[in-house]
Amino acid sequence: MVMSEEKRRVLLLTVGTGNVENVEKTLFEPLSKSIQKGEYAQVILLPSQNTKQCAEKLLSRFPNLLISVKPLPEKGQEDNVYACYAHFESVVNELLSDGKVKEADIIVDFTRGTKAMSAALVLAAVRHDIPNLRYITSQERDARGMVTPGTEEVSEFSIETIINEKTLERACLFFRNGNFAAASEILPKPEGHFAVLKTKSVLEKASYLRKLSDFYLAWDSLNYKEATKIEIPSCPLPEFKLFAPTEKMKEWVRELASPFPEEYPAKANRLRLLAADLLANGERRIRDGQYEDAYLRAYRVLELVGQLRLFEKELDSSNLPPNNKYVQSLRKKLQKGKNTTNFGKNKEGNLTAGRKLVAQLLKEMSDPLGQRLLNLGKKYANFRNLSILTHGFEPIGRNNENFLKDFYTKLEELLIDDNENAEQYLAIARRLDFKK
Repeated sequence: MVMSEEKRRVLLLTVGTGNVENVEKTLFEPLSKSIQKGEYAQVILLPSQNTKQCAEKLLSRFPNLLISVKPLPEKGQEDNVYACYAHFESVVNELLSDGKVKEADIIVDFTRGTKAMSAALVLAAVRHDIPNLRYITSQERDARGMVTPGTEEVSEFSIETIINEKTLERACLFFRNGNFAAASEILPKPEGHFAVLKTKSVLEKASYLRKLSDFYLAWDSLNYKEATKIEIPSCPLPEFKLFAPTEKMKEWVRELASPFPEEYPAKANRLRLLAADLLANGERRIRDGQYEDAYLRAYRVLELVGQLRLFEKELDSSNLPPNNKYVQSLRKKLQKGKNTTNFGKNKEGNLTAGRKLVAQLLKEMSDPLGQRLLNLGKKYANFRNLSILTHGFEPIGRNNENFLKDFYTKLEELLIDDNENAEQYLAIARRLDFKK
């Protein structure tokens, strides 16, 4: 038999003393009213050490209901908000730990007990995104301003709006920190189990932010084609303008996602875009302390600059003609020297060249960046052999941060000297960093 939604609910109630002259009317009856309003799989009473006996007396009144008493651990804690919060937090954590009880299944009644107990229970509810709260009130008061016994009413309200705003704020915080996957994960899905609890406005905002997070996550993961599949609607609110991609950003991603060009000049320009995007991507890796990933990106940028300079000369590092005069000249020099680096061969019988050989070939062709590529490779690229993700056994860590930043500065200078549009390219690629 499937348990009804009402029957899955859990009621949490703080327990106070009531009026000692009339405990029945001022404590037991109001608490009973709250318990009787609705059907519950479990009721948890939260008394202090002073009111534990009062809570235990309630058990006999509801023999067919699972009721447990979880008092504050020590006397005097009922006036300590921090102690109350720590205890109530542990109770809620235990309830939610196995996943059978969801936040929306819990109802919190904070009427009784001290002000510290009530405040702490509400704080624990907000902390865990528990939307349903209640308290006992009345329109009738006695001369002391106290509720007239027997006139109590259970008043319920939802803090769903507060929870929604908190969720959207957290998603925006993840955005600012570049954690797009986490932003998407916490946002409510329109088709999700608790979508009915969300307002249309919240779901629209969440849907917009999720599309943004999916777009930026694909871009940040270098999956440009996947990013172009995501249709991003117009920005619904001014507070999200910071995250809305500009047309230049969308066009940037579309260009990187398009098929690789066949003409050499277009190939060179494509690699310029890719090098700028990788450089900006690597800067974000440094920002996040992902130094191994940052180094691999820097090495690839250095390699790309060599490849694009060859493309401009209508040469491909993966398919070099053996009869090219500069290739022949360099091969002769390599044979005479003690250099162990040499050209490889592809299936067509043409030659292939790695990063260092490409730089040497560019120098042989009097390319103004050839020697700089060699110098940068000697100073920075050989560090690659120490990386745990390539040939080494120790990770590139925080102690290498300044070394990496210096490498990135030199690479930026290289890109700018290679092409007059490099600064413009980098400005677009760096828009993905919302911390700046």
